[in-house]
Amino acid sequence: MARYETPEDVAGVLAKFAPPRISRLLDPAVGGGRLVEPLLEQLAEQRAKVVCLDVDGAALGGVAQLFRPALGTNLRTETADFLEWSSAAYRRKAFDCIVMNPPFLGRKKDETQIRIRGDGHDEMRSVSVEAAFMIRCLDLLESGGVLLSVLPASLVSGKNASWVRRLIMSYGAVKYVHELPAKAFQSLEARLYLFAFERSGIRRPTLLCNHDLRSPERLWVKASVLGRHDRWDYAFHDAQLKLEAAVKSSPAVGWQGVGEMVTMSRGGLSSPEGKKHGVHTCDFREGTWHLDRAERQRNPDRQQLRPGDLLIRRVGRGCSQSTGIGLTQVPVGVTDCVLILRPKRPTEQFAILFGLRAVLGASSGASLIEQGTGATYIAEDSLRNLQIPMSVKEVYPALYDRYVACVKAGDGKALLQIEAELREALIL
Repeated sequence: MARYETPEDVAGVLAKFAPPRISRLLDPAVGGGRLVEPLLEQLAEQRAKVVCLDVDGAALGGVAQLFRPALGTNLRTETADFLEWSSAAYRRKAFDCIVMNPPFLGRKKDETQIRIRGDGHDEMRSVSVEAAFMIRCLDLLESGGVLLSVLPASLVSGKNASWVRRLIMSYGAVKYVHELPAKAFQSLEARLYLFAFERSGIRRPTLLCNHDLRSPERLWVKASVLGRHDRWDYAFHDAQLKLEAAVKSSPAVGWQGVGEMVTMSRGGLSSPEGKKHGVHTCDFREGTWHLDRAERQRNPDRQQLRPGDLLIRRVGRGCSQSTGIGLTQVPVGVTDCVLILRPKRPTEQFAILFGLRAVLGASSGASLIEQGTGATYIAEDSLRNLQIPMSVKEVYPALYDRYVACVKAGDGKALLQIEAELREALIL
């Protein structure tokens, strides 16, 4: 398993959220001790008991050598698998501070079984390793205790971890979530976050920060809003606030949910074999979809592209920026890596395209529907619920006519310019 040590500057920022008084601290995957080190002076002064675990005995030897002079006999190192070690009932509520950078193994085959303690009954669930670490740490925190962690995007905003976020919020208050700069961990592409949590019955606003480590943009978000949207990332909440402001300030353009305007389905050809015969993600180029490779389908169904349909890449970098009209006169095949948006009223195809691309093309628009730890994908429920302006033709007729002409001409560069003009008009 690859090990990614927490950079010193990242550990220093997270340490600022440690409680002022620590009696018993745990690091369940200590590695080289980077998350404990910024707290070392405080731990020594307060004579805190410190428990450091890791499956790597050599790493623990280095930690002991590094921390023993300051902590003396208050330091305990143990070679152990944290998930096994923490299963003992007597360890519950044993620590007032936990710091961790857990293993990130997001693949389905790496999931582990863990017992979820509930009211009156326990439940066994299959979860990612990072989710299992988080759940176990919740039980190990005493009342008022603080958990400081590095987390992947899957736990912060991923749909599959929605129930984990609800579980965490049932234990207490999410205090702080801060997206890390790209490649803050060298050689690691995943989107990562700093996270601070307090086990408490008091629901407090959460501080969300963007990807600037030193001078980030900040948002304070109420716990009720955090729970309602079921996402903890700054980018999403920033984009949502801007969209809500635009909807409120420009009611004349007739905002409606995408799901009210279209039916949505994935293409019917399985990838990667299907790309030989149908429209695939690679066919969106220079701002428009190119259908020259796609083969005509003799028996059309809802999973094939029909005249008037819109397309958007379901997966891949920048997928939210790939909406376009499939200019075809006959049904053609589409792979399951592409979403087909079929207007319920065919005459609205250009209005839907204009509104959707204008909203998603905003500086933070992608965050409204994109998710994913490494490779991004479209969250289809978020796309269905997305509000877009549908009366642009009536309010800005000249702008709309220019836009339709550029769509028909396949002029992707001009489309971007006109969409920017609409965003400026809507203050989006």
